[in-house]
Order: sequence, then structure tokens, then C-alpha cells
Amino acid sequence: MTDQGMRLVAARLRPPHLGDDVRPRQRVIDLIHDRLSAHTVLMVTATAGSGKTTAVAQALPGLDRLSCWLRLDVSERAAGRLLIYLEAVLRATDGSIPPVVEAAFGDEVGHVETAALLAEAVGPRRLVIVLDEAEKVVASAGARAVLSSFIRHLPGGARVVVISRVEMQLLLSREELGGLVGTVVEQDLAFTVDEAREALEAISRPEVDPQVAVAATGGWAAGILFGSWTSEQHVHGTGGEVDPLHSYLSTEIMSGLPGRLRSFLISTSVLTEVTPARAAALGFNDGGTLLAELAEMHLPVELDHQSLSMRAHPRFREYLLSRFLELGHADQQTIRQAHGDLLADEGQIEDAVDELIAAGDVARAEDLAKTVILDVTRRLDLDVADRWLAAFRRWRVEESPELTAAQMLVALEREEYGAGAEAADRMLRLAGSSTGGPTIDSRMLGVMAWCYFLVGRLDDAGRLLDSAPSDARIDVIRFCIGVELINDPTHYRDRPADSGTEIDGLLARVDLAHGRFEQLLHRSPSAMTAVRLSRLGALTGLGRLEEALAVAGESSHGWTGTRLTAELLAECGRPEDAWAALIDGRDRLARTDAPLFRIFALLTEAMLALRFQKDPAQAAAALRAVEREPTALDRVRVVEQLELWRGLIALLEEREHDAVAHLREAVGLMRRWDRRLFLPTAAVYLSEAEWRVNNESGADDAADLALSVSRQIGSMHLIGRALAEFPAVLSRRLDAEVDSDGPWRDLGRTLLVQAEMRPDVPDAALIRVRETPPLGLEIGGRFHELKLLKTVELLSYLAMSGGSALRAELIGALFESKSDKAAQAYLRMAVSAVREVFPGGQCIEVDAERVTWTFGELTSDFVEAQSAYRRLRDVNGRQRLELAQRLLAEVTGGEFLASARSMWAIGQRAVWQDLVVDIRFAAAEAAFAANQLGVAHVLVREVLAADRYRERAWRLAMRIAAAVGDGDRVISLFRQCEKALAEVPAVPSGSTRRLLDDLRV
Repeated sequence: MTDQGMRLVAARLRPPHLGDDVRPRQRVIDLIHDRLSAHTVLMVTATAGSGKTTAVAQALPGLDRLSCWLRLDVSERAAGRLLIYLEAVLRATDGSIPPVVEAAFGDEVGHVETAALLAEAVGPRRLVIVLDEAEKVVASAGARAVLSSFIRHLPGGARVVVISRVEMQLLLSREELGGLVGTVVEQDLAFTVDEAREALEAISRPEVDPQVAVAATGGWAAGILFGSWTSEQHVHGTGGEVDPLHSYLSTEIMSGLPGRLRSFLISTSVLTEVTPARAAALGFNDGGTLLAELAEMHLPVELDHQSLSMRAHPRFREYLLSRFLELGHADQQTIRQAHGDLLADEGQIEDAVDELIAAGDVARAEDLAKTVILDVTRRLDLDVADRWLAAFRRWRVEESPELTAAQMLVALEREEYGAGAEAADRMLRLAGSSTGGPTIDSRMLGVMAWCYFLVGRLDDAGRLLDSAPSDARIDVIRFCIGVELINDPTHYRDRPADSGTEIDGLLARVDLAHGRFEQLLHRSPSAMTAVRLSRLGALTGLGRLEEALAVAGESSHGWTGTRLTAELLAECGRPEDAWAALIDGRDRLARTDAPLFRIFALLTEAMLALRFQKDPAQAAAALRAVEREPTALDRVRVVEQLELWRGLIALLEEREHDAVAHLREAVGLMRRWDRRLFLPTAAVYLSEAEWRVNNESGADDAADLALSVSRQIGSMHLIGRALAEFPAVLSRRLDAEVDSDGPWRDLGRTLLVQAEMRPDVPDAALIRVRETPPLGLEIGGRFHELKLLKTVELLSYLAMSGGSALRAELIGALFESKSDKAAQAYLRMAVSAVREVFPGGQCIEVDAERVTWTFGELTSDFVEAQSAYRRLRDVNGRQRLELAQRLLAEVTGGEFLASARSMWAIGQRAVWQDLVVDIRFAAAEAAFAANQLGVAHVLVREVLAADRYRERAWRLAMRIAAAVGDGDRVISLFRQCEKALAEVPAVPSGSTRRLLDDLRV
């Protein structure tokens, strides 16, 4: 980049210049200081011309912090470019901050991880980082993900101020938002009468009555300072909400300028900063003279009188650009052409490419793009590369190694593997066309091989990898392909370590296919599509369906995302939605041009037909279509499912011997290649098939294998679903198990808990009744206190009843008498109190028969805790402990429906207490299983303090004592158990006595 280009970039990294006539508003400054002392992030959100930027700029000097300023532009919608500028502003402020972004891009680390690294590099420094004009990147999911990750990982001493005209939705949890983010909004920035008086005096407008100006504008800064409220087009009392500034700029400012100055302002509006030299590049050789004249006028611009550089106020520049678009097409093209050439001369190549495309000079844009497009793809700004390639001429792309390589990388990310394979063929032809052909690095070779593999060109993929020099990336590709092929010796145990590059997305997919759920969930968050989708699959496999639905909402629109979402919807018990997702995704599937993806689609159809429609004929047709795909039988993942679903078809058709043959083959393949994703399901099916052919030992072995693998992968969800299809498998194992605390008994209790819970998975609940202090209603994460305790009880009752209840039963539960007029009146008061919270009161309906909630999904602390308990029962090991500890922190915050005295509330309070004890005991069991004996000891002691008759808790306490070698305490605990149960009266069970004997040996 040239010196001029660097200077222009530097201008974006400094606060705006405030003229001498800008008076500080101490009220607003103090407010900003207070909010920054309490929050890591301050969102300053208000309309154009409200004084956002000025207020923040005035507040910075009074902070005991170094400040850095970045004015964002639309180009930062590309997440990689945003990271570059964010690091630039940090290092410009403190050069001791180490550079991390370029190194991360060199290793092809994802945007989200790079943002986290950059935040951590800030260290203990007390910085305040201002991001101005953030509305320009709000529409970019990638930019929001980068900023969210940066904020989440920022050390406690730093602060971020986001200035925007529209609200920016950060990708943070509700808890993170509540603790991290403060706000300053339009009302906070509105001028008071005294502030307006001082501001008008500073600009020598004593004739304006400040009280009238504030009343007319609603305190809108631009309206007061520029007098736009006096314009006929201004709507009084609306402030900036209807944006009267546009009409004011036209009628009161532009119309008063000579034509040549108007033309100059409009034509140079394409420039972020206007100087005499830059104006000359656009054809205004008298730019210096024109700028000097403009400097004498009262305009919404920032002018450096010494250098005669001018920067328009953002809103004024938007107005000028709207006028620029009114110019004739030829005039626009001429100016854009000159602007593109200027940007190129200044070294701002990427911006130059965009401007030249807009100017219609595609040839020049292509020449420039070839020099930077691989850098753009290297930082994973693939949307930028895709936009350029779509504008370029096809023959130029096909003859250029750089453009072809970029096209291939974009195709890979978009899951358009047919296009990727075509680009790979061209790359090989270009490389072999002459001795001066391009060198293909390992990154490109890996992409080419993967595209060939997915479109079924297995031999081409193999030849390419055989000819490639071995390095970390090529080794990963070899593994990811080899582990999928049935005649390749590559095994999952050969898995290479994560590389920290984009290639890890392929490893994540292999992990999912082999059922390594826990490893996937404990990876750091990633912007890579493959990693996010693999996490979605892991959450689905673990039965954490609400979390999976949230991830699915953020995932890619590619075919893999469609398939995994369909499988998730099936797990949620929503087969119609699953079918609809597959049907809606047919266009995406066609765009992949990948036979392997067609195979996966057919296998998913077979699964849906068998699980929900019990339709062996439809499933068999889908499996026959799979077999017709040329490479289907070469792939382990395909063959194992062919055998699995054929085995289930045979079971449904009562062809038991065929079922045994298919399912033994499926289980054998899965065990040989250590593939656990479908193994619990296949083993349960095999157990049922073996029993039907009178092989009882084989049936027991298969069932025990299903349980063993489920415990390995940390999920009872998959085996539970299969046992729901063939419950006799569970019954037989329960009959055979002697130990009351044995794994089959624990699984039986888990399935019982699930049966008692709400079976469906709700959409994200927006309305939540808070039944523990503080009592009230939470709407979209915002708490609302309710006037009457009885209103909270009413909503709690409705939430536990699924949103609707018989009126007579509700009154009988919450009030003293079903026929008491006072109770009827109290019900009306309780309903009225909740209606006051909602616009129009449209939230609850009461008729002669029922009371019904009508404002979306209604949930409550109890309902959510119950669902969370079901989820933690669905997993085991470390995941169960983590979920249980997190849930305990939520449910132990205070008494349930404190002070409520209805018989229903008192009874429900006891149910809540039992649920809390169940959660605590589940945490204690999980802590013991994870060998965290101290944690387990504390938790089980708390369980027994709450429920001394829980015999399983006494047994766990005995096991903990034995694990630490305290044999005397084992006996003491048995005696305490014996004494407690005698109060019932009862005696310790045979399981407890056997445990005592076993532990004393």
C-alpha cells in the first residue's frame, strides 16, 4: 500500500476531530463513564445525527484508559478483513500487543478462533476500543461472530464501545449479555433544553429558542444544530425518527451552494476523504480551490484547513451518494473508473476490484484480483472471492491458476463438489501445460483430492495423493479418505492430531461418523462450517436436542446442514418436519453434484421410513437406490447402514434369520473399524434378533455391547431410542441384573424419567415464569415484576399444564373454593395483572371451560429444570457432571414460589425439592464416576441431609468411603442407613448388604 493509502487507512483508526464550537455534555459523558465502569461492552445505538459519535469522543479523555478508534466500512463485512483492521487499531494504540492475525491466517485458523487469539493478546492492558459506524457490518453474520468471539475472550481490563444506528445482535448467551453489555440509547442522547441552549450559543444561533427546538425535534442533535426542524418537510415531535435531515440537506444546504460546488460534492462522494490530489484523480484539477471555498461554509463535514482534506459527516455522505446515483450512467461509470484506478494506485487493491467491477471495467478488475484473491481466500473471506468470480468472465477464470484455485476453494466451502472437481481438472491442465505452469501446494492438492473423493472419483483422488509430498495437511486428507474406504487399512486409531487449520473440519466429520461426541463438544468454538455441523450432530447424538436446535439455526445452508437438521428433527419426534427439510434441500443436494451426498440422503429417507412409518417397502427401495451408486459398496459408512437398515426391515417383516445375518454384519463392521455412531442401535436390534432365533447368550452379549458403547460415547440417548422400539431387550436385561445400582437399572431409571417428561422439544421459549426469587415473568430475556403473587402461581400452573387448564380445576388448585365468588374475582385480578404486561393484553384467554395461554410458548423454572434433568440423565461421565453442576447453580437460588400458600403451590414446592435432590444425586453419581471423590462426598452428604431414606445415596456414600480406603466409615454408613430406614420402618435391601460384604473384602 502506498503512503497515501496508508494515510487513508490510518484516518479510519483515529477519533473524529471535534471543533471548538462543540460543547461537552457532562450528563452524557458521566453516563458513558458509569456504563463502562459496570460493563465490558457499551452499545451506543441511536438514529443518524443523534450525537452518538460526538458523545463517545467527548467521553474518552476522562477515562483512565488508552483508547483506540476504528471506523467500520462495508468492506469489514468480510470477517477476515475486519480482523486485520481490528488488530491494526490495537497495535497502533499499543505496539507491544503481539501480532496474531497474519500468523493465524497462515495456519488457516478460523475467524472465530482468530478473534479469540486477538482478544487474548490484549492481555492486562486497560484499553477502550471504539467501533464506530457498526451499522455497516450488522448484516454480516461473519462480522458479528468475530466481534462476539473477540468480546467473549477479552480480558477484564479492556472495554469495547459499539456505535451503531441499528441494534447489533451479538452471538452471546443470555447470561453473557446480562453481565457484559450495557446500553446508551436515543433517549439518553436526546438534548435537554439547557444542553440545546449551550450548543446553539456555541454555533452563534441566539435567535433560536432552545425550548421550541427541543420540543420540535424531540432533542435530536442534528435537528437542533442544523435547524432542520424549521424545514417544511420536518414532522414536528418525531426527532430523527423520520429522518428530516435528508430534505433539509437538499433544501437548506445544497440548494444554497453554487452549481459547481454541488457537482464537486456529489461527484467526490465516492471518496471517503477528499484532498486536492484525490479530487484531481477524479477529474477536478481545481479541487484545492473548491475545497477552500467549501471550508468557508457551514457544512456537516470535517475539514483540515491546513491540508484542505475533507471528510463528510456519515449522514451527509449518504445523502451525497444518493445524489451520485441520480447522475447519468455514463457519468457514474467514468467517476467509478477513475476511483478504481486511484484506489489501485494507492495500493487498496481489494477496494479497487470492487469499484472497477461497479464501473464495468471487468478486465482491469480481473487483472488486479489475480494478485490478491488467494490472500482473500487464505483469510477465509470466501464471500468476497465468490462475488468477484461471479462478476468475472468465465474464460478469464478458467485460464488463470489463481482464479481457478479460488473458485475451487469457494466450491469446497459451498459444498459444490462437482464444480470443485472441474476446477481441479483445470488446475492440473494448467500445471502441466508448460514448464512455467503453476506449482500446486499441499493445500490445493488436498482440496482437489477431497473434491474427487466426494464425486466418486476414488482412483483420481488416490493418484493425486500418491504423487503429493507428505505433510500434515496431506496426511489428514489421506486419513479422512482412507478411513472411509472398506478395502483401505486406515483405521480410526490412526487419526492425526488437530492441526489448527481449516483441515480440522474434515477431522471433525470423521469424529462424528465414529461417534466421538464428547471430543467434538470440547473443541474450541469455530467459524468453520464442518466443525459447527459436526457439533450439531454430536449434540443430536447426545440427546441435547434444545441445544442442537439452537446450533441448527446458525448453521450453513449447505446440504450437510440440511441432512443433519433433518436427522435432528427426527430425533425431536417431528418426522413431518424432517421430511420437509429433505424435500426443501433437494436443490442444495443437486448443486453438490456429489454421489456420496445422494447416498446419505437415501439412507436418511430409509431411516425415516422405518422409524416413523414402519414402511419396509419404501425403505428397501431407498436402499436399492443406494446400491446402484457406483462407489456405495466401497465405503464403510454406507455398507454398515445398508446392513443395519436391512436388518431392521427383516425384523419388521419377521424374517429373523435374515435379520441376524444383516445385523451381525453391521455390528461386525462397526466394531472392526471402531465406528460407534450407529453401534448402540445396531446392537439393540441384534439382541432382539438373536433372542427371536433362541440364541439367548448372543442376545445378552449384544445388549451388553449396546450399553457398553453407549457409556463409552457418553450418551444414553441412542440406546434409549432403540430400546423404545424393542422394549423387551431392556426387560430381559433388567430381569437378569441382580445389582440394584447396576448399569441396566440406571438405564431403566433414565428411560422412566424420560417417559414422565414432556416428550416433544419446544421451540425456543420466549415467555418464562420465574418461580424462584425474584418472582415474575421473563420475556425475551428481560425480567418483568408482576403485581400479584397469585398471578405468578396462575402462570406457573399453566406452564406445567402445557399452556391450558380447565377453569374449575385451576380455581380448585389455586383458590379455596370452586364456587366462591371471591375466588372467581381473584382469578380475574390475577389474569388482569398479567395482561398489563403485554401490548393490548393479548396473552391469556378465559372462557367458561378453560384458561388458555395464547402468547407463544409458555415455560417456567420448573418445566425447564425438569427438561434439563432429562437431558443430563441422557448423558453420562463428565458431561453428566458438568450439566448437573450447571443445573444445580440454577435451581438452588431460593425457595420455590416463596410465600405462596395454596395447596397446589405447597405440593409443588415439595415436588421441586425432590427434583433438586434428584439433580444433586445425579451430580454425585457423575462425580464419583469421574473420580472426583471430594465433590461426590459433599454432594451425597447434601442429598442425605435432604432425604435420609434414599438408600441408593447411602450405597454411593459407602462406595466413596471405600474408594478413599476408609473401611470403618463404610460400616458406619451402613449402620446409619439401617437406623434411618428403621424409622419407616424398613431394613436395608439385599443390594446394600451385598455391597457392604463386597467393600469389606
